[in-house]
Amino acid sequence: MADDYWIKRYDIPSVKHEGWAVIVVDSKGFLGIVSDHGNWSYHWTSFGEDFKEFLLKLTADGYLANKLTSGERELDPKKTEAGVREFLKEYEDDFSEEFMEEEKNRLPDYLPFDMQSFSSWVASTEIEAADEFASYDTPYHVRTFCRVIWPRFIEKLKKDPPC
Repeated sequence: MADDYWIKRYDIPSVKHEGWAVIVVDSKGFLGIVSDHGNWSYHWTSFGEDFKEFLLKLTADGYLANKLTSGERELDPKKTEAGVREFLKEYEDDFSEEFMEEEKNRLPDYLPFDMQSFSSWVASTEIEAADEFASYDTPYHVRTFCRVIWPRFIEKLKKDPPC
């Protein structure tokens, strides 16, 4: 890494009401984001010789979202429900008819799932290890930032003269 320290601010205006951001980066591996999708920061200590080049190679995939959110995940209600329903269908013949009927009738009381209703369903069901049906995903606002705003930042970064 060069001894020349720099810090740079990038203003990413809203386009078609899809969101805005102010992104600050420095030569030592700092990324700070303030946006209408959320506020995050991260500091990389191993990024190679040039942090700007590192950022240009960073795609808006799970790696970036994971760094921004420190691995924060949220329950994916549709995938979780689909997993429960698939289990009930697949193992229908392995349990008594009465047991399966009770479980199928119990489920709609807790739908649509969120963390609270899923936890309540897990506590109420007789299905063993029911908590393993939970399916998690990166929070929606982070996925949206990565999909919509991050590419606009990268385009701006590409056009920016070297520091």
